Amino acid sequence: MLFTFAKKYLFNSKKTRAVNIISWVSIIAITIGTAALITVLSVFNGIDGFVRSLYTSFYTDIKITSIQDKTFTVDNKTVQYIQQQPNVITVGKSLEANVLLSAGESQSIITLKGVDENYAAITNLNKVIRYGDTNIFTAEPRLIIGLSIANRMSISEQTIAPVSVFTFKSNAENISLQDAYTEASMYVAGIFSVQEEFDNKYCITSLMQMQNVMQDSNAITALEIKLKNDATAEQFVKLNESYLASQNLKAETRYQQNKTLYYVLKSEKWMVYAIMSFMLLIASFNMLGSLSMLVLEKKKDIAILKALGNPEQATKNIFLATGVFIGMFGAVLGCGLAFMICAIQAKYKIVKMAGDSFLLDAYPVKMLWTDFALVLITVLFISVLASWWPSRKAK
Repeated sequence: MLFTFAKKYLFNSKKTRAVNIISWVSIIAITIGTAALITVLSVFNGIDGFVRSLYTSFYTDIKITSIQDKTFTVDNKTVQYIQQQPNVITVGKSLEANVLLSAGESQSIITLKGVDENYAAITNLNKVIRYGDTNIFTAEPRLIIGLSIANRMSISEQTIAPVSVFTFKSNAENISLQDAYTEASMYVAGIFSVQEEFDNKYCITSLMQMQNVMQDSNAITALEIKLKNDATAEQFVKLNESYLASQNLKAETRYQQNKTLYYVLKSEKWMVYAIMSFMLLIASFNMLGSLSMLVLEKKKDIAILKALGNPEQATKNIFLATGVFIGMFGAVLGCGLAFMICAIQAKYKIVKMAGDSFLLDAYPVKMLWTDFALVLITVLFISVLASWWPSRKAK
């Protein structure tokens, strides 16, 4: 009944053409604002998903480290206990340390990470190899180098001469400088490229070779775990927290390993949502003006309804429903427009990213139903807010 009046005032009124024009301007403004908000949120979702996929090449679902020391040893009983937990697919070991990498006259401090055979199944390392391969589990010492390190040191996957790895001994304080470090020669197996943070920092070798460099055949810095798709890392941490604590170990999810990154991604998205919602609020001023003019135009109708015994609250609800109808009509049109824009961008990649150094050639989009619901609720709230004062004047 209420929305019948709303549709009549918007579509069928012949005397209030100025009001109709302003109402349609309000609908168009809300449509554009809604479409822009959903499109921008979808782009942020796409970028967020892309960045997370990059970080899965190094950060696993669960990482278990020592509470006290940087390196530790782990027995088979603990590994078997973790492997038998629900939703655990694979458990791998890793050992990393800062070393000096030398190739010819070039030298650089990098982080050398030794991994076991399960590492490729735990991460997406195979997908980020740009040159060469990942064959580091050989008798001959081999390593994979980050692209930025390789460029800085003029190294390629076709480099024949081995590179030298120098690491200082833990007990180097009381011995001569000549004996304070160990040197190992390794051949280049391949070059990976993920993201500047990793490409400029990491080189990867086998766990056995890394332990030989560190001169400790049992040392590791982390146990890294791959979970099933339907598993939640938070549940694993919660269920095994007490057991791991008894072993002087702690578990971290991928989110806990990258708190700053995920905080920044979420903050940017919510900041954009706040700014675009404010733009929708400004667009609703047209709605406030059109409803105020409509109340003035319908003074006689309001008086007739009052004479017929129509309650004041019912009169107020008519104009409130009119404002909500205008807002939600524009929001539905905006959702449809945003869906079309995002679908076209996802398929045809029309809007390109500037520059030639990006891993993506076009802006990624990922539509979530929660964004559509959030925007519809936001528009509903703004519509009620903009319609409140004119509806009170009508009463």
